[in-house]
Amino acid sequence: MGAIFNKKGVTIAELAVAATIGLLALGVLFYVSFTLQDNIRATSEILGINENGRKVMSIVSRDIRKAESVLTSYLSYTAGASTLILRVPSIDGSGKLITDANGDITKYDIIIYTMDTTETDKLIRRTYPAVGSSRYNGIETVAKKIDTFNVTTASSESVGVEILTQAALTSKIQGRLKTSCILRNKEREL
Repeated sequence: MGAIFNKKGVTIAELAVAATIGLLALGVLFYVSFTLQDNIRATSEILGINENGRKVMSIVSRDIRKAESVLTSYLSYTAGASTLILRVPSIDGSGKLITDANGDITKYDIIIYTMDTTETDKLIRRTYPAVGSSRYNGIETVAKKIDTFNVTTASSESVGVEILTQAALTSKIQGRLKTSCILRNKEREL
């Protein structure tokens, strides 16, 4: 028994066992680390998809609520599954509706949402303001990384919209958002 306590070093076998145990522990740590990084990346992508989708829905919903009517066509645009054409009361420089002396709305702007024809993952907003309107005249990018912009229902009173967004890093993760909005400025029946 005294021989065991009097050892001065370790044998090659003991060293090999210790090294193997250390390498296994290190391998497990690397595996856990890479798995956590992948999970964080995937979660971040999902949050980005949801944020992008909510931003798009917020912008489109705001314009739908402001709209007086949904048009079937305007210039070269035709309303359909991926194109939304809205007739929105014009606003002046102070943000007030342009009306006549009786308070009736006299001018309307046209706002069109559609997928870009050159960059197929880009949703654009094309605005045609009436003379005297302070709305921006031109094309704006609403969002990129949009797989689908789908007008699910369009009636004289409400519009349903669905978008399918894609992840930045992989195309495996997608987000789907749907909304339905009521036109608040719907034409008043006389």
